[in-house]
Amino acid sequence: MNKFSLKYLAKYICEFDIESICINGSFERPMPIRALQNNKLVSLNLRDTGLYSEDLFIISQVLKDNVSLKEIDLSKNMIGLTYIDDERYSQLKQSNQRFDKDIYDSLGLEHFTIALKSSSRVRVLDISQNDIGSENFTILLPIFESNGHIEDLNLADTNIDGPCTDMLCKILKKKNKALK
Repeated sequence: MNKFSLKYLAKYICEFDIESICINGSFERPMPIRALQNNKLVSLNLRDTGLYSEDLFIISQVLKDNVSLKEIDLSKNMIGLTYIDDERYSQLKQSNQRFDKDIYDSLGLEHFTIALKSSSRVRVLDISQNDIGSENFTILLPIFESNGHIEDLNLADTNIDGPCTDMLCKILKKKNKALK
């Protein structure tokens, strides 16, 4: 889905009373739009639901106005990658030296950061087992600067490097007193 279509879809979802939506993820557990818009959720569990960057972009548009959410589990997804079908994946892998650059996508992570960086409500954040990469992960750092009460943070298997981890540790040491 191109960025224009994605932004138009997000606008539509935010303006109308949409109960839930599924773009790339699981139809069995779609993203709960209405519950988030109405501040009825404290915990959002989208673990292992097949989410990509585009899905994270959509959910982030709703999270901007949410004040109730404190626990977010986005583990075992692909939120750092753009969705491509198997045929396109094979084509890219065979023909392109910059394969990683073509599948990594920061749009969802950028808007996730926008949605959460101006609040301090997050207590639990699990983004483990997502191939985010260090370059994309640095986009998320403002979340940790403003959410100084995160008690439980899981970043296992996110494909971040030592310098990126060092930046995160400095922020957490300075800003967070609740991390267990």
